[in-house]
Amino acid sequence: MMSRREEVSDALLELLKEEIPEVADWKSAATGAKRGKEISGTISCDKIKFGLDAKGEREATATYSIYVLDPASITGVDTIADRIDAVLTANPNINRWATDSRVKEILFGVAQGRETAGLALITLEVKFDLIPTIYEEG
Repeated sequence: MMSRREEVSDALLELLKEEIPEVADWKSAATGAKRGKEISGTISCDKIKFGLDAKGEREATATYSIYVLDPASITGVDTIADRIDAVLTANPNINRWATDSRVKEILFGVAQGRETAGLALITLEVKFDLIPTIYEEG
């Protein structure tokens, strides 16, 4: 049986695979990025905080790191990061798996001797109930 974190992570992974196809290799990891030979993306759930919502039910707030890495620094990772931000902003409930989410920040990394970003690190905050059901829209 999957944990809610794993269910939300899988839903986030599928959304990004569908909406950002130029990143050929999306992965989900416990922590940190994975590096390959081609442009790749990694989703990592770094921490989960627990609390109570307005109705007194338990909810979780997970902090995800979404890494996009271009080892050659030629793809325009900053443009991909902007698209990921737009996709996540347009779908804050991650296809009904979360109650809400939002991009908190985007950090860029530039390799020495390069002019374009080769790494983007997107921090995403996701809120979800601990009840394992898909949310109704509305």
